[in-house]
Amino acid sequence: MSLPSAAPSNKPVVMPDGSPGWASQPWNCTFQNGDTAWALGGNGRWRLVNVIGSSFMEDVEGRTQVAYTAIWTKDGQAMRGTFAPGCGDIKPNTAAVRRLLHDEGARCVESEDWAAVLRYDGPGVHLSGDQESEDSR
Repeated sequence: MSLPSAAPSNKPVVMPDGSPGWASQPWNCTFQNGDTAWALGGNGRWRLVNVIGSSFMEDVEGRTQVAYTAIWTKDGQAMRGTFAPGCGDIKPNTAAVRRLLHDEGARCVESEDWAAVLRYDGPGVHLSGDQESEDSR
């Protein structure tokens, strides 16, 4: 986990609906135990993860950040990692986030992740697995 880089020059800081302007943008979002999220790994690829437990504070390059522990499966083995919204490396699994990943051509880890990104069908759509309905924004 590292602190975020500067905004891409062609991306808005915040979209009109309040969602981030680019996939790895720091974003003040919260998670609960069991939430499905998108997490950016050290390899530069996004993957679907499940958040476990509650948030905690962690020092990242000299700054204290809210962080979450998440798990996923790799080659049949359970993996665990720490991700911080303030570093831009974890986002909720919503249509808006999938739209960002899709539009940016984000690299995802597994074919199941790509299938989730490609399910984005546009605004107003509530897909299974979303943390919130597009209609509730």
